[in-house]
Amino acid sequence: MRTSEKQRRNYHGYGIVYAITNKTTKKIYIGQTIHSLHLRWSKHVYRAPFDKYGHLQRAILKYGKDDFIQEVLAVTHSQEHLDAVEKYYIYLFDTMNEDIGYNTRLVNSVPPELRKKMGEKCGKSKHWSYDHSINNSQIIDLYKHGFNMAEIAKMFERSLTLIKTRLTHENVLIKRSPLKIQNLPTEEIIHKYLNGYNLSMLSRDYKTSVDSIKHRLLRSGIVLKTKIPGNRSDKSKWFEKEISDEEIVSLRAKNFSFSDISKYFDVSLGTVKRRIWKIESNIIC
Repeated sequence: MRTSEKQRRNYHGYGIVYAITNKTTKKIYIGQTIHSLHLRWSKHVYRAPFDKYGHLQRAILKYGKDDFIQEVLAVTHSQEHLDAVEKYYIYLFDTMNEDIGYNTRLVNSVPPELRKKMGEKCGKSKHWSYDHSINNSQIIDLYKHGFNMAEIAKMFERSLTLIKTRLTHENVLIKRSPLKIQNLPTEEIIHKYLNGYNLSMLSRDYKTSVDSIKHRLLRSGIVLKTKIPGNRSDKSKWFEKEISDEEIVSLRAKNFSFSDISKYFDVSLGTVKRRIWKIESNIIC
């Protein structure tokens, strides 16, 4: 019998969707595997020294493997269902936001018919390692009486990811905290956005999520800038043809770094450097 077949017999289903939470930063990684969670986590740890570009792997090297909590979120019955559930949780926890999670890409698109049934299937499916010691009704009761998810997680000594998952499975409406949005200086954000800052840069400066900045701008009637579609090659060609030297020089005059300009136009750092060096050489000549 193959190793993979042995591993598949460790749970009742085709595969699992799991969450890995950093205890220090509270950042979350959502992943999938057809093996056991223990084996998948071991592979993450093993790859850490060799994968310089993986956000999770770099975090493991920085904080150590003991600073992470691994949890099973759902068990699935097919590869299609596995991809769909993983994407569902990535969207749910917003783990592609670098301030919240370690995910850098999405799985294949979710079929419409599967998307409708996904929540119900996830709620009914329970993995063999499902934590039965936590009563969902207690979590719901505490949440409805004013305790937030972080406080409930501390009470049960579990991660925030697990508490949010249990509430979602029970169809409890998750409250969105307005504190960060209320404290944002609207006029200052609008002024910076209209003068060259993009959502990512504003999010970094005010230490909040991109969505918080986006919602504040939209509610103020600001039309958001659209990203240029296409791959890196297409964006590089667009940058060379459509963006004038004057616009780049004006950004540099506002103390924009090479990295800031790269993020602003969503092109590679190398493309920006080559363009600026070309502009500077023309000025010198």
